[in-house]
Amino acid sequence: MTHLFPRNQAGMTLVEVLVATVIIGIGLMALLAAVPVGIGGMQTGLQESTAIYLAQDKMERIKSWSLSTSANPVQQGFGTILPAGTCFAAGGACATDNYGTIALYPGYRRVVTVLADPGSPATRTRVTVQVFYTPRGDNVQTAERQVTVSTVLALHQ
Repeated sequence: MTHLFPRNQAGMTLVEVLVATVIIGIGLMALLAAVPVGIGGMQTGLQESTAIYLAQDKMERIKSWSLSTSANPVQQGFGTILPAGTCFAAGGACATDNYGTIALYPGYRRVVTVLADPGSPATRTRVTVQVFYTPRGDNVQTAERQVTVSTVLALHQ
């Protein structure tokens, strides 16, 4: 009669079990070492996505300002989007937002730059919004980073 398992097989020895345990332990330690790197990458992505959102939000406010004909509380419109224009005055869409002044986003600041587009300065303006932030991870601050969004606004006549 044949047996399913030969009777002389003794199984795994203690040394084999210990070696397998060490190999599995090393593999688990390598996986656990990668977790902080992954979390840091997620934090960096979150901060950069937030900066892009804030730049696009500012750009949309400037576009809206340029299309408005409102004079209350200050004159708005395409002609006011220039360095000395009302768009850059306090409360204007182009005004600089310093650290701690953007509601819900104290770790970010925004700067708007406006230049006449060389093609036809009277009817086109290049608007650039830069959002700056300082990445923070493991209670260590690194150099300030920035995200830039730029567009050309054109006056339709």
